[in-house]
Amino acid sequence: MESTNAVYKLTILYMLDKAGQGVDVPRISGFLLESGYVNFEALATVLSQVEEDGLVETYETGGKTFMKITDEGEQILKYMSNDLGSGIRGQVDAYLKQIGKYLRKDRDITAEYFRNPRDRAGSFLAHMSVREEGLTILDLTVGAPDEMTARQIADNWKDACSDLYAQILNRLLAAPSEGKDGER
Repeated sequence: MESTNAVYKLTILYMLDKAGQGVDVPRISGFLLESGYVNFEALATVLSQVEEDGLVETYETGGKTFMKITDEGEQILKYMSNDLGSGIRGQVDAYLKQIGKYLRKDRDITAEYFRNPRDRAGSFLAHMSVREEGLTILDLTVGAPDEMTARQIADNWKDACSDLYAQILNRLLAAPSEGKDGER
């Protein structure tokens, strides 16, 4: 690692390792910029270098780009962790504690949309899920006539999922109502 960027790279690796999951790029960028570690130019360089070097992987979900540490990144962090000062570690730990609920929400509530592979007419599907303690408690796929509608469904999921989950459970657990002709 180049010495000028090594601390920045190690900081990113440390953050991803401590988070134990992917962290969205704006949160990583925000920490590095707000802490005064990098300027925009250096940030862009470092973010692209950690990916090009195979230290992190990027992935997209719910319209956001996330980074997660790779096995190679973990090895580099293990061997070079002494090069990262305790002050920086403390700042990263405090930042992760501060944004913990957002990280859990990013991990536990997901939404994505994609073209429906079974429909040649070009419809889309929005796939959404909610997990608690590693277990899926709600998994829902909704058809949409076009990409814009599917995107809107996915984008609104994080804000609406709690209410929808409660409504679904209330409806499913309610006493059955009598149907036509007094039948249940």
